[in-house]
Amino acid sequence: MRLTANRWLAFGLLALGPQTVLANYLFTWEGRSNLFQGTFEVTDAEMSESNKYFYFLSLSNSISIFSPDGRDFRWSANPPMGPDYFGVGGGSLLSTFGIGLDYPQTTAQGNILEVDANNDSVQEWSWPPLGVGGSASLLYSETGQWEVSNVSEPSAAALLALGTAVWLIRRHRTHQTSDQT
Repeated sequence: MRLTANRWLAFGLLALGPQTVLANYLFTWEGRSNLFQGTFEVTDAEMSESNKYFYFLSLSNSISIFSPDGRDFRWSANPPMGPDYFGVGGGSLLSTFGIGLDYPQTTAQGNILEVDANNDSVQEWSWPPLGVGGSASLLYSETGQWEVSNVSEPSAAALLALGTAVWLIRRHRTHQTSDQT
């Protein structure tokens, strides 16, 4: 039985249909006062319910929080006060995570600036210079929530099926052209 190009295309699309899709999830901060803007991305595995304990975020370089004073707090392996962190504790990633980011430069007075975020709030703190006693001062605080959107990617099987369908259609057209000559 000879298949027409349209049937090959239909075959290819059917092969693509049931394929599972890999995804990352983009979290975007929606504050009640619009003081902070922030985003970060997690993978399928990190989003799963079985991941209920403290772990390193594989996409940690995706974490970015802008503070009301115009500073862009981004993930860093070498911040001034200690390592930045992302953690999930005791429940779903949607409800029990924490982020801590230090600004890479100290203030003119030597203070260290830090942003802390969890599932429903973001705060910016100013810490006294290292070696100087004292506690942190709260600069800004906002409540809100993180909106989650799916950033889907085609699976390897779906891409392979699409490539095979294109190859078969081209092959079929080449044979049709050579049969006509």
